[in-house]
Amino acid sequence: MISYMVAAIDIVIASICLIISLYKIIYFNHDRKDTKCIIEIHICLAMLLIFDVASWYNEGRTSIKSIILMQIGCFTNFFLAYVEIINFNKYMLCFLDEIDRFTQIIEHIIFFIGNVLCVLSVFSIWTGIFYYIDDANYYHRGDYFWLSYFLSGIAIGLFTINVMHNRKRYSKSMKLAFFFYLLFPVTFMIFQYFNNIGMQLQSTGVGIAFMLQFMLSERETSQKIIEQQKQIILQQQKLIEKEQELSDMKMRLIESQMQPHFLYNVLNSIYILCDIDTERAKTAISEFSNYFRENSEAIATHGNIPFLKELKHVEGYLYLEKLRFGNKLQVNYDLTENGFMIPPLSLQPIVENAVKHGLGKKKKGGMINISSKYEDDSFVICVEDNGVGFDVNEPYDLNDKRSLHIGINNVKERIAHMCDGTVEVTSQIGVGTKVVITIPDKRGAKDGRE
Repeated sequence: MISYMVAAIDIVIASICLIISLYKIIYFNHDRKDTKCIIEIHICLAMLLIFDVASWYNEGRTSIKSIILMQIGCFTNFFLAYVEIINFNKYMLCFLDEIDRFTQIIEHIIFFIGNVLCVLSVFSIWTGIFYYIDDANYYHRGDYFWLSYFLSGIAIGLFTINVMHNRKRYSKSMKLAFFFYLLFPVTFMIFQYFNNIGMQLQSTGVGIAFMLQFMLSERETSQKIIEQQKQIILQQQKLIEKEQELSDMKMRLIESQMQPHFLYNVLNSIYILCDIDTERAKTAISEFSNYFRENSEAIATHGNIPFLKELKHVEGYLYLEKLRFGNKLQVNYDLTENGFMIPPLSLQPIVENAVKHGLGKKKKGGMINISSKYEDDSFVICVEDNGVGFDVNEPYDLNDKRSLHIGINNVKERIAHMCDGTVEVTSQIGVGTKVVITIPDKRGAKDGRE
């Protein structure tokens, strides 16, 4: 009765193993080592269980077919059981990113023992060292049957040592899978040894262990997929937030360049020049046109631009402002470094603040110093004026587009976002303001030297 129950269980497990193998073959990447091992393990186990049932069913039957199936079944029970030890050891090693020397030695010993057992099981067909089949087609244990259990026990023991040695590198599911592999086959093997049942119960134990292992593996895979989906959703949310931030930044940039007072002042200056100096008026109109073309191109640009291109835009702006301020606006350049990249419209708003909020509020005007240098693996740009200065800690309204803080904050955001740079502002009322832009040197990268 017990044998019939075990046979039914074996057939069910064998069918499930074949379904799992087919499932893995169809839906999973065959190049992955763990997938290959799972397919090999379950096909091997299905064959082992099927031939175990076949040998049990044909035991005592003396037809040619029964004798052949009995021989094949008994040999398969021993041979494939040892192959499964090797396969499961390989499977567990698939989950280790690196295999140390100790693990390699244990792996080689297990592989050696498994192959020795496979060879001995082949010799047992003729010598009967592990088993033999009598003339009535009945299975009997050989004189060295104990050796097969002894060597298998050593292999499983070494396998256990290997798993314990790498326990911190295995997930809880893999540790539990190994526990099942150790518990069920060994328990069934001990029961089989002391009870001469016609079927190899340890194979049934291996089958049950692998079923549980597969369920644990699929559960862990599902959890990983869910976690990956969460990460993808989180990354998408961050990307949306980043795009929104970039969109807001661009809108603020556009708003900062819409200066009706500046337009009015420049046009008024050109209007006056038309009566007193037509050539200068033509030049001013040309510079005015170039200035707004540069503005439009800068707003549409997504990446960094050469520093000299931004500097040209600054020079165009200062030319237009000098139409109004005349000699009250003095500019000094000290450029020892210019072969690097910078976000568009990053230097111009700083210079504009110096004119509008610094020198423009000073009756006698003043001087703007623009310098660039290479220092401490970074490109450093400094804009310094001797205007009226301001309190850098003074609260300001984010909605006040006329505030000098808004322009500086826009520049800070773009410098940080586009080239990992920084902007430092120091100012003293009645003395002036100094703005230092620092851009890390990324040689060979997009933002580095040209």
